[in-house]
Amino acid sequence: MSVSVRPRAGRAPHAARVSLTRFAPTGADGSPLGLENSVTAGIISAKNRRLQVAKRMYEDIFQTDAAINPGNSGGPLINLNGEVVGLNAFIIQSSQCLGFAIGIDALKERLGQFVFT
Repeated sequence: MSVSVRPRAGRAPHAARVSLTRFAPTGADGSPLGLENSVTAGIISAKNRRLQVAKRMYEDIFQTDAAINPGNSGGPLINLNGEVVGLNAFIIQSSQCLGFAIGIDALKERLGQFVFT
C-alpha cells in the first residue's frame, strides 16, 4: 500500500480519539475514477478486522460500505462532524461495497515520525 499526500483547499480535522461503533455514518472522500472531490456515504459495517493484503497482515481495520473505488484509496474516511477517522485503504474487487479503512488512531501509532496537530 502506498500513501500519497496532496495539498487540498481547506483542512479536515482528525478526531482526537476514534470511538466509532457499528452502524456509525461515515463518508469516503476522494477522486474515484478521476472525478475530483467526491464523497460517498456509508456506515461502519465492522470494526477490528484482520486483513491480509499482498502477504502483509493489517489489524484493527474498519469495514465500511461507503463506496471506495480507485481514486478513493488514500483519501480520508470522515464522520458526520467532518473529522478524519481513517484512511481509505483497501477494497475487495470481486464484491460490491466492501471497503476497508485504517483507523486514525492506528495511523498515528504507525506514522510516529509525522506530526498530527
